[in-house]
Amino acid sequence: MEYLQPALVEAWPDAYEAIGRRSHPQYKEAACLWLGFKRGYILAKEEAEG
Repeated sequence: MEYLQPALVEAWPDAYEAIGRRSHPQYKEAACLWLGFKRGYILAKEEAEG
């Protein structure tokens, strides 16, 4: 999943920093974005595998 990090950072440059610190004011938004990226990756992988 580490190869998703560049896409996340491109979508929202501060997201990776926010995820790393729960005290960051935008932690929840960044975490939701990251979960969306992960879920999308999993769905695409399952679809590709058939």
